[in-house]
Amino acid sequence: MKINELNPKQKITIISLGFIFIILFISLFFFIKPANKYGADIGINNYDKYISNLPADRRDSLNSSLYNLVKYNSKSGKSNINDATVRGDSVEYNYNKTTNINSGSFIVDIPSIKQSYLLSYRWSSDNSNVNLGGYTATAACVPSKKLIYSNFDCKDSFANSPDITSSDPILSHLPYSTFNYTVTGKYNDNNKLDLNVNIILYSSDTRDGQRDNSISKYKSQVIDWIKSINLNPDNYLINYIIHG
Repeated sequence: MKINELNPKQKITIISLGFIFIILFISLFFFIKPANKYGADIGINNYDKYISNLPADRRDSLNSSLYNLVKYNSKSGKSNINDATVRGDSVEYNYNKTTNINSGSFIVDIPSIKQSYLLSYRWSSDNSNVNLGGYTATAACVPSKKLIYSNFDCKDSFANSPDITSSDPILSHLPYSTFNYTVTGKYNDNNKLDLNVNIILYSSDTRDGQRDNSISKYKSQVIDWIKSINLNPDNYLINYIIHG
């Protein structure tokens, strides 16, 4: 039967079905997203506004890390969070031309549960890049001085051992980052806090045989920073990881 042989009622029925099919297709396209291979996640609404070059795989990993940390710190059991957003003035980004490593961090605010978290990432256009080892997408608690909501006694992988009765005071200052190094902390098997320092060397740090001097300079700066917050560097085992 040809379309021009249909009566008006049949034509309206076919057109209506067509519209319904189109609406269903569009709905499926926009609202059903591929499953995150890293597990359950919390989507972050404004990635593209601030971090448009972040690969999809790294986004998925960060979203899953955020979900796991929110769940770990959740007391209300709230689920289906859909208001997580990047705090614009917290975004930091760096590209190391020598190692071909992109790295950065940003704070995510979640108004519905009045919590914030610090997300950090590293990635390279070369998936076999030997400089990319270690954690490439992590979620952590925000230093207290950067909280915009009340303190909710956040715990993360750097300080969540049940055997620890008091937090080390340096945790309120971590992670600490400069253009050339990042300081993070993690409790060891003896419930003592170790510091991990990732030092990033640029071509200006390594030319003319200055590599060792540059490393020594940044190590000294880390020690000076610890002293500047009235803490004793000798109380920590400091692990230095050199990139570049």
